[in-house]
Amino acid sequence: MKKRLLLVLLISIGLLTIISCGKKEEESFKVMYEGNNITPGETLDISKFKNPYDKSEVPDCALGGTGIMYTFDDLEISTNEKNKIYSVYFINPNFKTEEGIALGDSKEDLLKAYEGIEVSKGEDTLVYKKGKVEINFVISDNKVYSIEYTLIVE
Repeated sequence: MKKRLLLVLLISIGLLTIISCGKKEEESFKVMYEGNNITPGETLDISKFKNPYDKSEVPDCALGGTGIMYTFDDLEISTNEKNKIYSVYFINPNFKTEEGIALGDSKEDLLKAYEGIEVSKGEDTLVYKKGKVEINFVISDNKVYSIEYTLIVE
């Protein structure tokens, strides 16, 4: 009986060790639009979107090849030719980040919403990094003037 209990305990410890040593996906900032994940680094399935959009192709300096830009009323999504998302740029002040920040919000509200997250500060920009995604906020007159999520390319 004691041998069986010891064997079960050793097997359990071994399984826990294997599970805990598995590679964990690093958490990144996420962008959701129309219930769809459009986070940089992920693949965009444009067929899942209901709202109309404009599509244009441009040379892709960041990822190489041809870039595709999908422009909706609220945002613009840049991908490579395989639809890997490179950036998401906010157009409409009604669209908010997952943390609740929109174009036109105060710099003070921005600092509160992203408190405790790694940040780089420029003269008129704040860049927050989390996992493989960074959010670039341009500040003008103490208001959020621009919001763009980008894939961190190393």
